[in-house]
Amino acid sequence: MYMVRPSFNSTGSKHVEVLHVDSLVRAAHLLPFFGEQLVPKEMTCHQSLDSFELFYVNRYADHHAFEIA
Repeated sequence: MYMVRPSFNSTGSKHVEVLHVDSLVRAAHLLPFFGEQLVPKEMTCHQSLDSFELFYVNRYADHHAFEIA
């Protein structure tokens, strides 16, 4: 699996960009890299992108994702 991480600008903020919908191929299935840290029981799925620094891209999520990657 590929690993990805958010990029940051010179001020330390996450780099964000608006993409035109025509440039999207499909959604990506991201799995957090847990490492040695424990995940708090109160964490929700809405907090996961801000709570982890590294993610796996699951190219085996379905047969279409496998063909693209």
